[in-house]
Amino acid sequence: MTGLRVDVLGPVRASVGAREVALGPARRRALFALLAVNSDRFVSRDELLHGLWDGTPPESAAGNIYTYVSGLRRALGRCGAALISGPTGYRLRLDADALDLTRFERLYEWATQSADAGDGAGAVRWLDEALALWRGSPYANLTGPYVDLDRERLGQLRLAMLVRRADLILDAGGADGLVADLTALVQAHPLHEPLRELLVRALHRAGRGVEALAAFHAARSTLREELGVEPGPALRRLYRSVLNGPRARPGPPVAGHPARPVFVGRVAEVALLRRLVDDAVAGRGAAVWIEGDPGIGKSELLAVAGRDAATRCRVTLGTADEFSRWNGVRWHPAPPADPRADEPQVVLLDGLQWAAEETLLGWERLVRQAGHLPLLLVAATRPDPNHHHLARLRHAVQRNDGHLLALSPLPTRDIERIIGAPLGALPAAAVRVLAVRAGGNPLYARELAADALRRGAVPVVDGRAGAGRYDAAPPALLTAVRAGLDVLGEDTLGVLRFAALLDARFTAGAVGAVAGLPAVTVLAHLHEAMAANVVVDRGPQYTFRHPFLRQALRCGVPAALQPMLRRYAERSNRSAVGLALPG
Repeated sequence: MTGLRVDVLGPVRASVGAREVALGPARRRALFALLAVNSDRFVSRDELLHGLWDGTPPESAAGNIYTYVSGLRRALGRCGAALISGPTGYRLRLDADALDLTRFERLYEWATQSADAGDGAGAVRWLDEALALWRGSPYANLTGPYVDLDRERLGQLRLAMLVRRADLILDAGGADGLVADLTALVQAHPLHEPLRELLVRALHRAGRGVEALAAFHAARSTLREELGVEPGPALRRLYRSVLNGPRARPGPPVAGHPARPVFVGRVAEVALLRRLVDDAVAGRGAAVWIEGDPGIGKSELLAVAGRDAATRCRVTLGTADEFSRWNGVRWHPAPPADPRADEPQVVLLDGLQWAAEETLLGWERLVRQAGHLPLLLVAATRPDPNHHHLARLRHAVQRNDGHLLALSPLPTRDIERIIGAPLGALPAAAVRVLAVRAGGNPLYARELAADALRRGAVPVVDGRAGAGRYDAAPPALLTAVRAGLDVLGEDTLGVLRFAALLDARFTAGAVGAVAGLPAVTVLAHLHEAMAANVVVDRGPQYTFRHPFLRQALRCGVPAALQPMLRRYAERSNRSAVGLALPG
């Protein structure tokens, strides 16, 4: 028993009892660290030479090593005998638990064994104990071939431990505290796809669905921009699960929080779908086209239609997403092999804008046949002005006596009911500002209310939600809004980012002055944005359909560009009117 303890998971330190050993200058400390982490064997002089010096060691290197060893023996005092010489090199003898790195690696091994044996809680305890030994970058303030390589190895090992820990906690049904930790890890390792997947899982587990989708889109954008690849199969499957499945664990109930989002409004649309189900049961089918902005309630309307029809018809639900053009639509159960069967069929397809061309062609064939069969087809999509196959299918529905349902924003009273559900209370007059900010969009309403609750901005007293502060849109909601703009061309998005820097109402000339484009070019891009229901024509001026769209686009303009934009604006009297660049 030498009594010598060594730490390398941070600045290299050695201590004997309560006394810290003065290890000396950097290269001597590096030699000591190299011997400490190889304490089970003699380290040859050649290993020391190549581990301490880059390239060719100086002629004096062998003598320097001898000097370093002598100095370390003197610094170690009564423990100096632990540093022994051999025929080929040197060895630093340490007790079994004297080196923090040894304990670190042994605890990880125990955690792995516990996890493999099905003891997830035990594995997490071992991992927590191991991670507590980490005091910063290993071998801090030291350089050299050996410590540089081992520092990288240990950083990857620690990251693997953090990933395993988060995975075990999520598998056990937990999520508390993970979101903040995983967010920081993703920022530090933006190309680490398993970390991205864990962050999406943790957000989904915590009931923060929009933020989970936003985290996926951020991951996809980074992977495409930096590596030129799409997310892997595991992350894509998780994305689909977030889109279509119930969250893994509901958040803690708050004053009667419901198990699923409350469905309100759409009375006329629900009545029409019920009547069409009756017709399909009687042998007269039809096709229905539901379109609307992201978050407006298309998927919920499809779900209501499916539940209503399930007792009388065979119901099939298909879901498409960004990857369906390559991977196909996911059907549950499988779609009918023969739509001419006597059994009435209701086929629902959500996210039609993502479906592959062959799926759209097959759907068009069914649309032409539906009127003569016990078959009700209901497809939901968002506007996409650049998707010509989608436009052709829409016309096919019209030509075959189908029904077009364009979902408009919900009235304020319905939005107030949606907000009241997560609050677990009826909204008082002061909190109705949330309903106004939601602009009739159910998704916006739910996320605004949930964000206000998370921040403690809404006090609930005697069953009524009182006044609070609602200054800014939740960042995750803005990320989701930006993701919903991907139907627009990149040039159109660029023009809209310039427009977002102007007043709430703007002209094509003002946008052109800031963007440095002719007004006729700007008009072409604005028409594309109007077709996608992003921009609204207000006579001689234009405005964004919802302030969140403007806010999300404005966040995408780098601050460094703003002085240049000011110069553009100054060149035109037309652009100077109403220019409101953020400070």
